[in-house]
Amino acid sequence: EKGISVCGVEPAKNLSYLAEQSGVPTINGYFEDESTVSQITQEADLVTAFNVFAHSDNLEQITQNAFDIMKPSGHFVIEVQYLYNTLKDVTFDNIYHEHYNYWSVLSLKYFFEGLGLQITNVDYVDTHGGSIRVYVGSQGHPIRPSVHEFIQKEREFGLDKLETYKRFSRKVEECKEKSVKVIKILKDNGKSIVGYGSPAKATTVLNYYGIDNSCIDFIIEDNEMKHGHLLPGVRIPIQSKNGVLDNPPDNILVLAWNFFDYIKQNNQELVDKGCEFITLKQLEKE
Repeated sequence: EKGISVCGVEPAKNLSYLAEQSGVPTINGYFEDESTVSQITQEADLVTAFNVFAHSDNLEQITQNAFDIMKPSGHFVIEVQYLYNTLKDVTFDNIYHEHYNYWSVLSLKYFFEGLGLQITNVDYVDTHGGSIRVYVGSQGHPIRPSVHEFIQKEREFGLDKLETYKRFSRKVEECKEKSVKVIKILKDNGKSIVGYGSPAKATTVLNYYGIDNSCIDFIIEDNEMKHGHLLPGVRIPIQSKNGVLDNPPDNILVLAWNFFDYIKQNNQELVDKGCEFITLKQLEKE
């Protein structure tokens, strides 16, 4: 729309097809494969990897491929969940099988400098409970103050110290103990609980907490592709919200907590019927 020449790389065939249909030229393949990247013949000003950089364990090759197709003045821009927020806010449910790596600016600095590159700028992004958008260029690019500011904050927090991670582990155990206790009280008092949203983070937290279909009747999901399936491990049915208005539950536990405000606003009719929208974080504070 802005007159910018673009090219996408997507390993999933169905998504590649959808991208092509929407007018974005897309190569069906993995960016770490040289055979895929060799199909890109035009030098790029910008290569982006948003919420995919943590999903591979072949990051050196991916980075090398990005700079092989880029102009010397270009930048490689990645967006990843921010380890600082994961530890500070105890959002351990963002740790699951799809993510090989969990990044801070400090660790990314070491990684890219080892490849002869440098971070030139960092932005904070609200997605996934806190993410960072990191701009990487070749040596010689000017470095903005944000890089030093993020690293200083991380050192003050203790991201480079083992005790910080041990403390995080203890906090995770405390979260489990408090949440399970409150849910047990709700069930003992005859309250009905329905989940809302079935992202991967829900699978992580419910399995770790041991919260199964004896605690949560079912999970409401807006994505029709998930209807009729079960949440792995805890085997909670996933369905649409059709019929929920006729028999509203006492509590709706929002498992896609990063969309809590949107989900609650989008289901005002359930709020009006007395459904209390809650998150596990809220339960931990009770």
